[in-house]
Amino acid sequence: MKVAISENKWQFLMLAVPLVLILALAIATGSMSGAADAAYGGYGCGGAYGSGCDQAPSASLGVSDQLLYIANGDDSNVAIIDVGTMNIVDYVPVPRAPDGLLPGLGMHWEIHGVVPSNDRASIYAVGALSGDANSSDLYQVDIATGTEIRRIPMTGSLVGYCGLEYDVNDTTSDNLVAADMAAGPGVAASLEAAYSPAAGGPLPPGTLPVTQGGWQENSLSTGTATNHISTDFDGDGESSTCGISWNAAGTVGYASLMWDAANSVTIDWAGTKTATGENPALPGAVIHQNTAAKSRDLLFVTGGTSGVLEVVDMTTNATVGTIDMTLLTNSVTAEPHGVEIVPGEDNLLYVMVRQVPDPYPGGATVMLLDITSPLAPVVKGSVQGLNEAACGIYVMEKTAWNPGQPALSLSMGTVYWATMADYTNGILSVDFGIANAGPDAKDVTITGTVNSAGVASVNTPSLPQNIATAGSAAYTVEYHIPSGVIAFSTTVHATAQSGATIYSY
Repeated sequence: MKVAISENKWQFLMLAVPLVLILALAIATGSMSGAADAAYGGYGCGGAYGSGCDQAPSASLGVSDQLLYIANGDDSNVAIIDVGTMNIVDYVPVPRAPDGLLPGLGMHWEIHGVVPSNDRASIYAVGALSGDANSSDLYQVDIATGTEIRRIPMTGSLVGYCGLEYDVNDTTSDNLVAADMAAGPGVAASLEAAYSPAAGGPLPPGTLPVTQGGWQENSLSTGTATNHISTDFDGDGESSTCGISWNAAGTVGYASLMWDAANSVTIDWAGTKTATGENPALPGAVIHQNTAAKSRDLLFVTGGTSGVLEVVDMTTNATVGTIDMTLLTNSVTAEPHGVEIVPGEDNLLYVMVRQVPDPYPGGATVMLLDITSPLAPVVKGSVQGLNEAACGIYVMEKTAWNPGQPALSLSMGTVYWATMADYTNGILSVDFGIANAGPDAKDVTITGTVNSAGVASVNTPSLPQNIATAGSAAYTVEYHIPSGVIAFSTTVHATAQSGATIYSY
C-alpha cells in the first residue's frame, strides 16, 4: 500500500493553532494471504500467558500432536495446553456464577469439567461451589471469540457439577453427561455446622437444600437436561458424584463419589440406567474424577486429599492398589483431582495434581504418566502454572480442531496527525481495517510493517482482537516519518489463530 503525504492549503487545527499541512491520501485494498506457523501456539516459554517451561514428552510417545483442555478452577476459564511443548497456549473464558450460599464455607465458583463441542468450535463446561442456581448450568462458549453461546439449565444442585463426558466417550454423541455433586443429608449438615460465623453461621439444621447426586444426561440438539440418574446405591442419601467412565463395551458406567461410603458405583448403562454395585472407599480420601483404561479393564480414581490415585479392576470392582502422587511430585500436599487416559493408548495417563508448591505456590500441575506397570508409573511430561483449583482434563488431537485458515483482507482508511506533538515528532497515524470472510479468527494481531523511504512503525505489534466470520476490526498503525519524506509504501504483516493453528499474513 502507498501512503502519499503532500503540502496543501488544508487547515489542520490542533490545540487552537492553525497549521498549513500535509494530507493527501491514497487508499488501497488487498487480500492477506498466509501460511501456517510451523510451531503451534507461538507463545513459548515465559510467553504471553506466563506458562511454565516444563518437561515436554518424548516424540516417541506419540502424544506431541495432542491438546489438553483443562477446567481451570476459580480462574473461571478453560486452559488449552500444547502437549508437544507442554505450554499453555490459550484460555477460553467461562461465565462466572455469582456467589451464593457456599462462600460462607470459604468456597467460590470453580470450573470443574470441560469437553469440546462436536464440531470443535466451542467448549462445554460445568462448575461448582458458588451455591448459586447458576452452578447448575451447562455452559457453551465459542472458542474463537470467548463469547457465551447458550446455557442448558440442569437439575438444581447446592454444590454444582464436576465431571463432564460424552455418552460412552463418543464425541459425536448428542448426549452429554455431567456429574452432579449434590449434597446429601449428612454433607448438608456438616456444611451447615461449618458455616462461617462471619457469614451468619453456623446455619440452622435444614437450611441447605438436600438433593440427590448422580449423572445428569443432556441433549445437545434440544438444549435440555433429560434423565437424572441417582448414584445412591447404598441408600444413605449421600451421592455427591464427580467421575464419569464406561467399560469398553459401553454397557457399564463407573461413577466416582466424593462423600460416601463408596468411591465407585457401577451403573447398568445398557439397560435400566440404575446403580448396581459399589467399590469401598479409600480411608481418608475425598474421591474426585476417574478414567478407564478400557482395553485393560482398569479404572483410575483420583483420591484428592489422600494424595493417591486408586487403581480398580473393572471386572471385579475391587481395588488392586494405589499410586502415591506425593512421591511423584515430591510434594506432601499433592492432591490428584482430574485424570484422563490418552485416547487409544491405555498405557499413558494425564493427571491433574493440585497443591504442588514449586515454582507456582499453591498452583496445579498436569503430569503425563506411563502406566505400563500401573502401580509403578513413570513421569513422562508435565506442565505447571495452572489455577490452584484446576480439575478436569480432556484430551484431543490437534488435527481434530482444524476449522481452516481465516480469509482476512486489509483496507486502509484515514491518514492523519493525531496530535500536535505527533506532527512535531513526525508520527503519522494510519487507520486500517481487517475483515474476515471466515472461519472465525482469534487474536488477530498486526505484528509489524515493512516500509520504504526509511519509515518505521512505532506501535506494533498491536493488541490482538478476535474477528468472527463476516466481521471486521479497526487498527491504527503509527509511523515515524523522516524529514523530507512525502510518500512511502507499507506492507502490513499479521497473525491470526484458528483452531490449533496460528497463521501468518
